[in-house]
Amino acid sequence: MKIHKLIFPDRCVFCGRLTEDDEFEICTECREKSDNLIKASPDFLVTRFIDQKIAAAWYKDEVRAAVHRFKFNQKPGYSRPFARELYKQYILNRCSYDFLTYVPSNRATVFKRGYNQAKLLADELGKLTGKEVFRTVKKIRKTKPMFDLKPEERRANVLGAYEVCCDTEIIKNKKILIVDDIFTTGSTVSEIAKTLKLAGSGEVGCATFAYKK
Repeated sequence: MKIHKLIFPDRCVFCGRLTEDDEFEICTECREKSDNLIKASPDFLVTRFIDQKIAAAWYKDEVRAAVHRFKFNQKPGYSRPFARELYKQYILNRCSYDFLTYVPSNRATVFKRGYNQAKLLADELGKLTGKEVFRTVKKIRKTKPMFDLKPEERRANVLGAYEVCCDTEIIKNKKILIVDDIFTTGSTVSEIAKTLKLAGSGEVGCATFAYKK
């Protein structure tokens, strides 16, 4: 066993138990919970401008707590096990995309957290799929925090909030997969997908680690 494993042993990202070498940072007990990780592709909420959606876990209980730690409590390493679970859905759903992109964060948020969790997740998923990751859109205005907004308020909050920031030839007629950590109403990814399609992209899909029913 490597020395750093003795000092900093791997723990399950959901329950915090020590994990075995073959458990990949999610313990067997948490993995076997039928209502935790998504075992098969369910019917997701229909979302405008999004042609396909995949997710790895339901946004509740231990998963919700783990996503919050990933997002707010300096746990960038969670991107690896999260991406591995998401990759299983990528294969299960026979996804085929030209490249990956991610939901951008503003500079203040990145400075405060130290990273953009969606980009970390996209980078890890890109390694597993062999697909390149491109920054395609940026925020052009400040938006309110989404957690306490109603669905219609969320849509209004992100309306016109993004613009393409790459050479449009990169996205022209390309199938693009947007990566994010959580899918709730889909307002953000739908607005980004609309922005990409108006700039000439082909189909746009969405891959999120957690999905709120």
